[in-house]
Amino acid sequence: MVGGGVIGMSVAWRLARAGAAVTLFERDRVGAGTSRAAAGMLAPITEAGHGTGDEAMVRFAKASLARYPAFLAELAADADLAVSLDTRGTLLAALDRDDREALQRVFEHRRASSLSVEWISGERAREIEPLLSPRVVAAVWIADDHQVDTASLLAALARACVHRGVEMVEGADV
Repeated sequence: MVGGGVIGMSVAWRLARAGAAVTLFERDRVGAGTSRAAAGMLAPITEAGHGTGDEAMVRFAKASLARYPAFLAELAADADLAVSLDTRGTLLAALDRDDREALQRVFEHRRASSLSVEWISGERAREIEPLLSPRVVAAVWIADDHQVDTASLLAALARACVHRGVEMVEGADV
C-alpha cells in the first residue's frame, strides 16, 4: 500500500484483518498528511451538489454513513482506542441578505431532492450552536450529517494496523 492517511490505513487495516500480509509506505509520517488537516465531515446532504447523477452519489454517501458506526466499532476493537463520532448534525449559516438568498437556493435544491433539511431562524440556529455569531440571520439544519474526529481516527487506524501486523515504512519516497 502507498499512503498513510485515512484511506491508505483503512485499506491496509482491512486487508490485514482479512489475513493479507501488508506493507504500507508513507512519504512522511503516518497520519501527518492531508488527512490530518481534514474536517472529518461525514455529510452526504451538506455535500450534495447540483449536478446530473448527483442522486446516485448522495445515495452512496448516505449508505456509507449508515455503515460508519459499525466501521468505527470494529476499528475501536482492533485498536483498543475509541474514535469520536459527532452525530449532532450540521448547520449552514447565513450572515446577511446575500448569504440568505444563496442558502435558500441550497435549501430548495436539497428539499426538491427529498433530502432531510430544515430552514431555521438565526435565533434557532444559536439555540443549537450558542457560539454562532449574533449576525446569523438564518440557517439550514441538517440533522442527519455527522463528523468524525480525524485525530482520533488516524491514531486508531495506526494502532489497528500495528495490532494487525501491518508493516509501516515511513519516510519512503515511492
